[in-house]
Amino acid sequence: MLRAGGLRLASIGPLHGGPSEFSAAVAKAYAELEETVELVIVYLPVLPPADLRAFLAGAARAARRAVVVGATTGGAAFTERGVTRTGVVGAVLGGGVSIRSADARNLRHNGCDAIHRALDSLEIGSARTSSVLALMDAYATDGETIVSALRRHTPVECRCFGAMAGDNWAFENTYVFHGGEVLSNAAVFVLIESPTKLAMDVIHGWSPVPDSRGMVITAAEGSVLRKLDDRPAAEVYVTELTRLGLLAPGEHLEQTHYTSELGVSTPFGEHLKVRAPLGVSRDGSIMLAGGLSAGDAVQIAGATPDRLVNAAEQLAARVRRQVGAPLRGALVFDCAARLRLLRDRFENETRAFTGDQRSPTLGLSSYGEIAKFGGSVEGFHNSTAVMVGW
Repeated sequence: MLRAGGLRLASIGPLHGGPSEFSAAVAKAYAELEETVELVIVYLPVLPPADLRAFLAGAARAARRAVVVGATTGGAAFTERGVTRTGVVGAVLGGGVSIRSADARNLRHNGCDAIHRALDSLEIGSARTSSVLALMDAYATDGETIVSALRRHTPVECRCFGAMAGDNWAFENTYVFHGGEVLSNAAVFVLIESPTKLAMDVIHGWSPVPDSRGMVITAAEGSVLRKLDDRPAAEVYVTELTRLGLLAPGEHLEQTHYTSELGVSTPFGEHLKVRAPLGVSRDGSIMLAGGLSAGDAVQIAGATPDRLVNAAEQLAARVRRQVGAPLRGALVFDCAARLRLLRDRFENETRAFTGDQRSPTLGLSSYGEIAKFGGSVEGFHNSTAVMVGW
């Protein structure tokens, strides 16, 4: 049984007003936690940077000394009160916790060095109850790079969670927030030191498509999949989707990237590690939302709305069992591919996370999810839901 000391969460929104309305809502949530707020999290749709900064400035004024972080969404964000695709949500966290934050910038040029410097500055140490929240620009770095750095800088027991920011499938610009700054080409890290461990679990609900054949990755560089079975990856992928009846003649691969993905078997955790194709290059390579390696055996994976909602119910039940009592708060990181597949049933999934008790919850749709805990081998996920509770 886990109980994270006095850690509490007061959620904000969904709101569709401007920065002043959001600032007032932060101040109200701040008052609920009786001056113990240490962290404010803000999720916004992609807006012009000046508008994003206005919301953050309002949050910072209301938050006083608390750290303000956040990200743009992959199409939706939610609290226990509902879902928004165009508005703002947030939460304040406090009560018996210590918070430190850092950011890593210019990741495309010196990503590994900047990430290591940021994590070094947090002085994470060996505390068994420490956790790290990580938020990053989806187009600046591979999630596997972030997870590798987290493994290097955190004890095995440290629970690391977070997500890649989104831009509602525009595939142009995603942003993360630190203080009053709107950052691209960057990542933000928050060290959360609480009296006991946070509860945490991960699930996706995807499985191999019946009759899908195995394919072997024969060339890959980071998140760029170049060849399957020694042929251009897109050519092989399209042929397989067409054979399975999942791609009609004349359709492009991008039209199926949130319903038919690549799954690779792993010896740990869930049966499949899932990777979503984001786009196809002229040379026939596929850009994935996270890397795979040469030699990996993959096949087409799929899911249905019913399976995704059921997976969310299982995830929430597992986290509640770890806590052993009604949740005082929860953070959810839910892949934007699930949002696209669920469509108007997305609210069914978010209600599955919050349960009948409607525990205070903050969640967003993201372009990739981080869940590293208990010495887990896999740490970066696609098409997956991650839930942290206390």
